[in-house]
Amino acid sequence: MDESLIDLLVALLIIGPMVAGLGCFLIRRLPPIGKLVIAVAVVMIAAVLSLSYEVLSDGTIVRPSEDLSSFGVLITILDLALMLGFVYIAWMSKSPLTGVFAVIQIAVMAFIELNGVEEMGNAIYIDQLSVMMTFITSVIGSIICVYAVRYMKHYHGHGRFFAIMLLFLGAMNGAVFSTNLLWMFFFWEVTTLCSFLLIGHTGTERAKRSAITAAEYTLGGGAALILGIALCMQYFDTVFMDQLPIGTGIGGLALLPLALFSVAAFTKSAQIPFQKWLLDAMVAPTPVSALLHSATMVNLGIYLLLRLSPALHGTGTLLSVIGAIGALTFLIAAVLAITQGNAKRVLAYSTISNLGLIVACVGMDSSLALTAAMLLLLFHAISKALLFMSVGVVKEKIDSEDIDAMQGLRDSMPAVSAAMLIGVAMMVLPPFGMFASKWLLSEALTSFPLLALFLVLGFGATLVYYAKWLGLVFTGGTERRRFHDEGTHRIYLVTLMSIAIVGMAATAAIGLLLDELVNPFVSKIFDPALEMNDWVLATSIGIFPMLALIALGIVLVILVLLPRRMPPMMDVYACGERGNIKTGTFYYWSEDRVVKTTEMVNIGMSILLIALMFIPFLMEVTA
Repeated sequence: MDESLIDLLVALLIIGPMVAGLGCFLIRRLPPIGKLVIAVAVVMIAAVLSLSYEVLSDGTIVRPSEDLSSFGVLITILDLALMLGFVYIAWMSKSPLTGVFAVIQIAVMAFIELNGVEEMGNAIYIDQLSVMMTFITSVIGSIICVYAVRYMKHYHGHGRFFAIMLLFLGAMNGAVFSTNLLWMFFFWEVTTLCSFLLIGHTGTERAKRSAITAAEYTLGGGAALILGIALCMQYFDTVFMDQLPIGTGIGGLALLPLALFSVAAFTKSAQIPFQKWLLDAMVAPTPVSALLHSATMVNLGIYLLLRLSPALHGTGTLLSVIGAIGALTFLIAAVLAITQGNAKRVLAYSTISNLGLIVACVGMDSSLALTAAMLLLLFHAISKALLFMSVGVVKEKIDSEDIDAMQGLRDSMPAVSAAMLIGVAMMVLPPFGMFASKWLLSEALTSFPLLALFLVLGFGATLVYYAKWLGLVFTGGTERRRFHDEGTHRIYLVTLMSIAIVGMAATAAIGLLLDELVNPFVSKIFDPALEMNDWVLATSIGIFPMLALIALGIVLVILVLLPRRMPPMMDVYACGERGNIKTGTFYYWSEDRVVKTTEMVNIGMSILLIALMFIPFLMEVTA
């Protein structure tokens, strides 16, 4: 293994996009920014593929902290500056919560530094999970940035926007590569700052309110994270995730840092009752929504739970509550998605729901469930990026994000409609990894009948809201559209096609993913329970014939997209009366009803969160 090459690749993936972002900020003009963004995307994709090859060939890559001691000092200084920046934001935005959470973080950081930190371990740790997360960030995230070059044409502040987008990608890679929790904490809060700035980019009052809401929620999660790090030093005498003990040996108050880490993950991944910030973030331009929901922000909380899965393994009641929060989030968010008519809000609820499913997988604490969680993470990111980007293209054409306005879109924008079909198929249909993951859960759930009920109902709700959407897109509209795909910009077509190809390639290579990425990580805790032979996924409950299902999927897409003769348009008969007649669906709720339902749900989930935090104290008392 060439250490100098590894260092170069890591620098390209963390520092490279940050430097390019500074260049965007200085250039300011969109045409040269576009060229720079495309160049950075090519470099990042090449770097992550090269790094993946190194990890798959030679195994885990580590860098001891003593080799990077100067970076540790720099990160501490930058961390303090970042928190002072949040204090300033709190003052300017008149947000007491933001200020309180920032001050808490400063106080705990000061406590940690004054008490001394024994930073003897691997500061950089790159394994199979790191590679998967970096692939999502650097490939999917880079394509989204290229897509944004065209989309942001009608917005202002191009230099600032792309500087933050690229900083976001670099910070995500920094967090994923850091096994030192203090280093990860710094990058964690850089992503908080980036999300705040991107959500509020347009500068409207609604955007500003949504941005500060996101800051309040995610800074609260950051406060939980830094408190957990301080307790890790007390109970485990380490700040390195790879040095934490296996969960079967942890009990009593020693579980408290793990509970705090879980709360931090829930806030970042917008699990109920922390979902408000992600729903409000839909006010941001579509590239921001795509980035937050697929390649960056929300995946960081899931990554933390997966990274800590060895420490959580065997913690019993703690894991059960984590799994219950995830399962309920999956079901409730899926049901609420059915009530929405705005495509971006449907996708937002879908993100919350599917991340809840991954959290539930972690809580099940089994080989198949952990395998399913990793496949869900990858395919959800690809699918959600494709769907958000497709909605953005449609909005530019019809000036609406409403699903009802997309009726008959298949005949006027077949390429974009095909992208939507592929995106939805990756979420709910075989042979894609999301469906395969849910198939795996059917065995993992045999020991959790109540959890199985929640997840089955959630799967049903998921099918309903996606079927409703596709049903409108692929049925005739009420009027002929005057635009066609020839008017869709080539950047949109290329980026949508690129994401779709990545999704289909990942499906075709699912055996390689299992052998080289998923099973090696799962084997750190469990014996791998899934393998692929001759294009067939096999477990004890049966087989999943990938090749046959891929062929079936291709045939389905071709049949749906074949040219067809449109029947003549007919007016609605209204007994001789004339006027504007609108049709709707019976499963849209009023906003008041959604708000009241959400309030009740938040109360119930808050009780579960309180229970999660009290479990260590109860175990300590009863021990």
